[in-house]
Amino acid sequence: MKQVYLTSRVYKLCISSVLFFLLSAVWPVLFLPAVIWLALWWMLLFYDAWSVYKTADLVSGHRDVFEKLSLGDEQPINYTIHNGSGRDLMITLYDELPDPFQCRTAIGSDLVPKGQQKQFYKNIFPTERGKYSFGRVFVMLNRKFPRLIGIKICIDQAKDIHVFPSIIQMKKYEMMMVSKTAFQMGLRKVRLRGENDEFEHIRHFQQGDNIKAINWKAAARKMDVLVNTFHDTRSQEVYCIIDKGRTMEMPFSGMTLMDYAINTTLTFSNIILQKFDKAGLITFSDKIDDVIAASSQAHHLHRIQEVLYNQTTDFKESDYHSLYYFLRRNVRKRSILFLLPILKINMK
Repeated sequence: MKQVYLTSRVYKLCISSVLFFLLSAVWPVLFLPAVIWLALWWMLLFYDAWSVYKTADLVSGHRDVFEKLSLGDEQPINYTIHNGSGRDLMITLYDELPDPFQCRTAIGSDLVPKGQQKQFYKNIFPTERGKYSFGRVFVMLNRKFPRLIGIKICIDQAKDIHVFPSIIQMKKYEMMMVSKTAFQMGLRKVRLRGENDEFEHIRHFQQGDNIKAINWKAAARKMDVLVNTFHDTRSQEVYCIIDKGRTMEMPFSGMTLMDYAINTTLTFSNIILQKFDKAGLITFSDKIDDVIAASSQAHHLHRIQEVLYNQTTDFKESDYHSLYYFLRRNVRKRSILFLLPILKINMK
């Protein structure tokens, strides 16, 4: 659908003609120039309307936005407008962004030469999880001169996009974990000699090895001193426990404590799985809500992300006694528990 609108220059020309005719009432000699002036800019107005209307069908564009948005991260929206006409056009871009972004102004305005395209950018910062409805994209176009008439064209780009817990932060800390320069940020990879950890292999005794690690049976068979070597325990069960009580709805820097806990849980779970351990999830308020058993399967992180996406607070007091008895009954193995947002418990 195309709509015609008048620019501010048309109203200025109308005022000038009115003043011209008022002056002609005092000085009649100005009447003829006033009529000529009115006829000239009206002819220019119709010519501008015809030329702009003819080029409206030759302007196209699209919006590029991520299929999944990350909660609490600034992300760009890219707009591409192509001018396929034979005239230079002045383009002003508007977008029906979702209500939480509160955008009521133009995305941008610039001159697009004939046969070329122009990129526009808009950064958004989602602060709530859920479905965001993006509406249509509107392009206001007119000629650089005389710029009297404009045409509004609609580009149907309506779509629904979901905001998930922060995938960007998850990938960021994953890259920091494997980066060769991680020690500059306070992270350092250290190989530890395991004591009472998982068995790795048997090797020849070297100076400095722990005498307690000597494998006497293997040494007797090989007639040489052999020692057992161990590596850090893998496949540990690590649970992230999210408190969904009323205090977690407290806002902080545009997001709730609940959202910060959800982003942290997703990041922790990804690192746990990258380290070959098992990640689990428990949410609770006045009762135990969602429980995901610790696992290291291929699609386990996606399952955790889907559950985190649907979490909401119910504004009730958190029952830590119920949580304690649930953990004693159901977490049988030695596990590490992260209680968000405040505590860390190592439970045997």
